[in-house]
Amino acid sequence: MTQKNPEYDFEWCPGCGDFGVRRALERAIERRIIETEEPVESNVIVAGIGCSGNMVHLLDGPQPYGIHGLHGRTLPIAMGVKMGRPELNVVVVAGDGDFLSIGMEHIAPQAQRNLNVCAVIMDNAVYGLTKGQSSPTSELGMVTSSTPYGKTEDALNALRMYLTFGVSFVASAMSSKINDLADMIVQGMEYPGFSIVHVQSPCTVSNDTYEELKGSKRKGIEPKAWPIDEGHDPADLSAAHEIVDKGGVPLPSSPDELVTEGLDGLRDRLKEYADLGAGFTKWRAVITITDDIPTSYGMAANAHALARFAALSQEAGLVPIVEPEVLRDGDHSIERCLEVTEETLREVFDQLAQQKVLLEGMLLKPSMVISGGAAEQRAKPEDVAKQTIECFKRVLPSAVPGVVFLSGGEPDNSVTANLNAINQKAAKLGAPWQLSFSFGRSLQGAPLAAWAGKSENTEAATLAFFTRARLTSAARQGNYEPED
Repeated sequence: MTQKNPEYDFEWCPGCGDFGVRRALERAIERRIIETEEPVESNVIVAGIGCSGNMVHLLDGPQPYGIHGLHGRTLPIAMGVKMGRPELNVVVVAGDGDFLSIGMEHIAPQAQRNLNVCAVIMDNAVYGLTKGQSSPTSELGMVTSSTPYGKTEDALNALRMYLTFGVSFVASAMSSKINDLADMIVQGMEYPGFSIVHVQSPCTVSNDTYEELKGSKRKGIEPKAWPIDEGHDPADLSAAHEIVDKGGVPLPSSPDELVTEGLDGLRDRLKEYADLGAGFTKWRAVITITDDIPTSYGMAANAHALARFAALSQEAGLVPIVEPEVLRDGDHSIERCLEVTEETLREVFDQLAQQKVLLEGMLLKPSMVISGGAAEQRAKPEDVAKQTIECFKRVLPSAVPGVVFLSGGEPDNSVTANLNAINQKAAKLGAPWQLSFSFGRSLQGAPLAAWAGKSENTEAATLAFFTRARLTSAARQGNYEPED
């Protein structure tokens, strides 16, 4: 299977943890394609039986090869694929009932062989597809349709079992932490041996454990999931055993990098919005600058989401506003901002091309290239203009009709002066784009301060808003003159 079956009508229930696993797997495969420069067909997904087994049918985007196998037999099938085509990247997707019950007998042999595949196991502690019977990881005493008087045996500690069998790469994850999960799947795929990524993926119908995993201060529920110490050595087997023996769900620490969610079901929502009369849409991705981030994966994941959103918007007859915001937070230099902004926009337009987005039918809402808000040396408007236009010349296609800058939290006068300098610079160079604004805080800050929540200040607030709008409009034309 290398394309979706148009007659396949299986759907996961709303809130199912497997949606998060799907997004993480898609991102991991996208990242591998980018890093290896190999086609998507170099990946093979071997699925088991149950809700998780439908992963192979429900992946979005370009399709890898897919095999929907027999109950509990994902590892033998994966072994056969790897023996026949060892150069392929083989990923197993299975659930706790499929992999840890009838499929358990295959884990130890493959661990001893150190089979070079990555297994992503979705654990909801029930047989979700067949109405919630108990599974090997169900808790002692749990009442289900198959254990009406309570389960009589303890829950299987899958992580401990993997280590005991000799699996050489074991990771623990939660389906709601998509970035961390995608990173672990990538590491598992890159590992030259047998890797298992065990994911807590709650079933919202038969065993909703989201609150149990995350905890609730209001209800006095301690989280079952807990962070592994950053100093943990993954090569230390004794330390690994100590971690899994503590119980709960150990999770790795992760960098402060965000990916905007919301693609699931977006096509139907956009159609609804278009029918209601909407004309445009906007999707914002946040790119943070530190010494360690953004990573190439973080930029690629956000760029893919932006491009997918844009393609779906145009499919619905709407104009997408694509907003990759490089945050001003931090003490980075304008040179560092230029580096990140250029790389981000390059990735965004590469993904837009892959998704066949019509550039003439979109708007770009980027940040200006500026120094960080906490930088010792803040760039002057002429420097912002020079770096911003230089960046655009390198990566922004002339087919894009317009750029509407965000203000990004810059002081009102500063962002207006920057917009003015950018338009003056663009006019001198004959830049092909219309360079305008889509300010929020920069237009609203002064009026809100003047109003202060008091009706008697309405006239003053109106005047403040008019003044900011007039000055910003002048900057749009390159005619701004600061007022005292």
